[in-house]
Amino acid sequence: MAVEAYARGQAKLDVVSFDPSADRADHDEIVADMTRAIEARPDFLEAYLARGSAYFNYDLAVRPGGPQGSPQARDDWRTVVRLDPEDFAGWLDLGAAQFWLHDYPAALRSTRRALEIKDDEPISNLNYALFFMADGDAAGYERQMQRVREVMESIPSWLRNAVMVRYQVVIDRGLESRPAIADGIRTLREDLLRMVHEIEVSNQVNGTPDPPPVDAMV
Repeated sequence: MAVEAYARGQAKLDVVSFDPSADRADHDEIVADMTRAIEARPDFLEAYLARGSAYFNYDLAVRPGGPQGSPQARDDWRTVVRLDPEDFAGWLDLGAAQFWLHDYPAALRSTRRALEIKDDEPISNLNYALFFMADGDAAGYERQMQRVREVMESIPSWLRNAVMVRYQVVIDRGLESRPAIADGIRTLREDLLRMVHEIEVSNQVNGTPDPPPVDAMV
């Protein structure tokens, strides 16, 4: 029963994640399926991950008035990292949930743990920069944006474009619902757009993501 309920919910989650017309009822169906899977198998890590995603996606992309944070998503993803302390997705998602709940220090800690497990994933590196900015750590933000550039340079242009599209949702929702850090979010957006433009131009002109060094004596 657990696997069947999970499969039904995951199939719905795969569709809802790419459907801008999805509403609360769609997400509630996924939550119900994953809850049945968890009731049948309380250590079903993947079901906790997916149920957390349903809670989180509704809050981020569907909730009227913009994201308010999802304690349910946070709690499900806490369970994931308790079941498997090496689960990259669990730590990454937990950090995101903590950010939208205004717990920026916790978001930094969770994302740092995710990066200890896998350090070259673009979204986790961008999140880490965003969370430094939200926590008021300008030096941490600048340092992490250098790492973001390294990661963005290392991936193909189609993947960079996909990351930009995905992260634009985070930026837009942050600007709508986080006035206290809106200036910082705008700075991140401008820094990221400039960075990606520089990478693309350098690739076209020089064949590498970094411009060649210039001799100051010339």
